[in-house]
Amino acid sequence: MGRLPPSPYLSYDRAMDASSSSRPLVLRRGHEVTPWPWVKLRLARAEIEALTSLIDVWNLEHPTKLSGVIEDEGRRLVFAVSETPCPPLMQWSAHLGMAVSSMRAALDSIAWQAAHLNGTAPLKPKRLYFPALDSGDTRAWEEWDSNVPNMSDELRARFHAAANIVNGIANPALKVLSELNNIDKHRSSLVLTPLSDGGSLRANVDLGGQRSESASMQIHPLLALGSPMEVGTPVFAFEWEHVFESVETSTEIETAPWVNIALDGEPESLAPVIPVLWGLHSHFHAVLELICEGWISGDQRENE
Repeated sequence: MGRLPPSPYLSYDRAMDASSSSRPLVLRRGHEVTPWPWVKLRLARAEIEALTSLIDVWNLEHPTKLSGVIEDEGRRLVFAVSETPCPPLMQWSAHLGMAVSSMRAALDSIAWQAAHLNGTAPLKPKRLYFPALDSGDTRAWEEWDSNVPNMSDELRARFHAAANIVNGIANPALKVLSELNNIDKHRSSLVLTPLSDGGSLRANVDLGGQRSESASMQIHPLLALGSPMEVGTPVFAFEWEHVFESVETSTEIETAPWVNIALDGEPESLAPVIPVLWGLHSHFHAVLELICEGWISGDQRENE
């Protein structure tokens, strides 16, 4: 695998602890903290890679078939779904859920370990978690903060930065992770949609009744990315200044699962699941680095 994409959710100040006159606190893996958070991130990575492979193989074996229909007195050619794609969405959702729960466990593990450094302990251990707070919810942060009275100010500031409670704005990556994790406890969260919004094929056209030839044209999308598909759903259309005589062939497209990343109370916001998962994974690798080292190096190691 190549390097993970940069986090789309949050940029950290690399010099966050630079103003401190004392040496910044470093939590070394295998020393002050166990490798468990990174183990969980690697398990999440394995699930994302497995899901990517399953989707790719399924598309190779079962491309979605479209058939063409001539409309508008021959001047419009519409391709609609002729066979309903039936991918194993529940199986794919299970891999999504395992990736999400592993990432959530990585965060909760580092919070637990940070709260138990040097023999300290939270006041309410069962209510200790990595803070994923709503925007403007200062009381929730205060409750979390009061549960770890023995945590150093330096570590407390790092958790505050990771939660990104700045001017009442919460870290969206943490909220997306929490939403996906909660959904996974109850139901599948994936929707099947076309993998791309364009393509090309060949069809016979009548040029003024004089001759018939094959013409290559761009396809215009009719189905918005993120919209579900079923038999009869129009996907692509041609519009041509000449008259279509016939459709030479059907065509095929690849499909991909999308997931709703909207938070509670927001309109539905579908996004392709694989980029979403890689973005979260990259982001939470950076969060672990922030908590343990106090800054983000930008060098995200390939094996994390």
